[in-house]
Amino acid sequence: MNDTRTEKDLIGTMEIPVGALYGVHTARAKANFPVASQPVHGAMILAYGDVKLACAMVNQDLGVWANMP
Repeated sequence: MNDTRTEKDLIGTMEIPVGALYGVHTARAKANFPVASQPVHGAMILAYGDVKLACAMVNQDLGVWANMP
């Protein structure tokens, strides 16, 4: 049985593990940027959340988004 699937993009084809929940673009990023295997610091995740909340609040103030998170 085959343990990989072949995915294709504009660059070419690539073998991806069958059980992987990602595709060829993520596989290329993992291969090209070894930092991708390092975990993201918790403070960075919280900062992303703060930025997303600020954007949502501004969009609500501008009337672009009617529902507050």
